[in-house]
Amino acid sequence: MSERILVLVEGVNKEMDFFDSLNRNFMDLNEKVQLVPFGCNIYSLFQEMKEYDFDIELERAIELSRSIPEVQKKKIRGVKFGTKYLVFDFDFQEKTMSYEDKISALNKMLSVFNNDSDEGLLLIHYPMFESFQEQNGSKNTMERNSVLESELNKYKESISIRRLMVDCKSITYNQFNSYILTALKESNYILNGNFEGKIPYDQLMDSDYELNIFQKQRNKLELCHKIYKINTSVLIPVFYFGQAKYKSVS
Repeated sequence: MSERILVLVEGVNKEMDFFDSLNRNFMDLNEKVQLVPFGCNIYSLFQEMKEYDFDIELERAIELSRSIPEVQKKKIRGVKFGTKYLVFDFDFQEKTMSYEDKISALNKMLSVFNNDSDEGLLLIHYPMFESFQEQNGSKNTMERNSVLESELNKYKESISIRRLMVDCKSITYNQFNSYILTALKESNYILNGNFEGKIPYDQLMDSDYELNIFQKQRNKLELCHKIYKINTSVLIPVFYFGQAKYKSVS
């Protein structure tokens, strides 16, 4: 495992609190983890990476980014990170790109950022970060709680209306364990149609895991005009620590 871990998150406030809490209360890696907020969506990051034909290290792209404040850039300047995660929302309600262009952008980003010890591993929230609060309990709730395409832009509001809001600064170890277990079961259902257990470890660690989730979600969107709710970024401890952590989540 590497000495330093870079986590580039989309949001400035809640996501920063969440991953700081995940580090302190579940991973216990302290100063090894460096959080940097991008402040814009995945499609903005795609456009910035495209300017360099994707031939640029993530650290350098952050230093040159128009979206990231200088105070955040200073955190990583001169630092080499051996492990890198990018955490972004699906954001398919975004209006500045066509459907085809958004599909192409996500395919490209997920193909490039598919290894946490190389270019970096891109983790997508469907439909957005707040989905970790859903805690689907079965395949029936997975299907029933799928988000209609027409409701994507109202999802965050629905979280508030249903009073599912969580204080991201004080999430406990047991709560994180529950979020991770649910995400492992949700992954298993989306890819294998089975909610009874965790996704097989080898399938989770495959470099195409996130791309495969996206393709299933795309198919669901095109055929049924809805997507499943899942937050894959809660799986960072499993990706980082490996099989021992995977086995311990129950």
